[in-house]
Amino acid sequence: MSKLTNKGMEEKSKKIKPKRSLFHKIVNVFIYTVLTIFVIFLLILGFSQTSTFREMLRTKLIDIANQELNGKVYVERIDGTILSSIILHNTNITMDGDTLFKSETIELKTSPLKILFKIIYLRKFELRNAQLNLTRDENGELNIARLFPAAEDTDEASSPFRFKIQVADFKLIDVDFNFRNSGVTQLSDYDYFNLDDLSINKINLAFSAFADIANNSYSLDLADFNFTSNIKQFGLKKLSGDFLVNNEGIGIKDLLLETEKSSLTLNGALSNFNLFDTSGTNIYSAKINSRLIVSNFNFNDLKIFTPSSDILHGDAAFDLRLNGTLNNLVFPSLEVAFNNTHLGVKGQLNNLLDPDQLYINADFLILILIRMILTIYFLHSSCRFIMNMACFVLIV
Repeated sequence: MSKLTNKGMEEKSKKIKPKRSLFHKIVNVFIYTVLTIFVIFLLILGFSQTSTFREMLRTKLIDIANQELNGKVYVERIDGTILSSIILHNTNITMDGDTLFKSETIELKTSPLKILFKIIYLRKFELRNAQLNLTRDENGELNIARLFPAAEDTDEASSPFRFKIQVADFKLIDVDFNFRNSGVTQLSDYDYFNLDDLSINKINLAFSAFADIANNSYSLDLADFNFTSNIKQFGLKKLSGDFLVNNEGIGIKDLLLETEKSSLTLNGALSNFNLFDTSGTNIYSAKINSRLIVSNFNFNDLKIFTPSSDILHGDAAFDLRLNGTLNNLVFPSLEVAFNNTHLGVKGQLNNLLDPDQLYINADFLILILIRMILTIYFLHSSCRFIMNMACFVLIV
């Protein structure tokens, strides 16, 4: 009897399950919740990579843009991973039947996790085979201004922008820019710079940049910038260089500018100068150290922007060094070559910011080389003799 009782008690103890603590239940709920959210995230992530989702996104973006803008937006196709990259194919923006903007591809790549470190990181932006057409009406209003609805005035004070912006790779490839005033007769090209009808074609631009707006720190590494235009005999072959601006000064390194007929290089620094100081008092203590080398400058490039300089012709070259402050600016060497004239200057400028007290101290060295070859043919020997005597007198 006792054996049966003990056996029954053992079977009963096996059927009784141990009670779980409240902490154990909370942990289980948390684990199941995280797993569920993770699975849902994977499903959404996987669905976002499908062509069905991209087509839904394309349709939704077009609908929103057409509702918010005073124009029509069209995008043929969207590719990419959506979260970190997106590519728009054949994008068009039209207003009143005119094409405001069109492009073959717009590619954008980002790093979303950088936001956690308060950095807006743009891994790549590329605009390829695009065209931007701006027009100004009789009231002086641009068509792109009419594209966006009028913004409501708010009295809210803007908060400081705490994010840093970093652009690793920015490119414009074969981009055309057109600007015209309404009512202007369009010509294929011009002799001078014409703001009423300006076309800058085949723009190619490549740079990387960094901006810390809160601390006034900006840097730009310009790898290449070139274009053609509707101005005769003028186009930018190359513009490149490194630029730095912060609270301590401005720096330019390896600036190279080349046109069809001119070329120059510049290295310089403006230290002890805060560009963002609105009082302007620190300009007196700013220190300059720079060198400008113009290996060749054709005055036709100047004539394009200032037609009154049409009287100047030919090529010039010069080498200029500057150091000091604006109150005592020293140019240890300035060499200028224009046609057959060579000019060497060294000296200093004192009180440049005070015209009444401006003082120039300079030493000049001028060397003029005149080379003249006269070959004149006359039918009569008497005329030939007179001209030969005249040439002899000129040479003597």
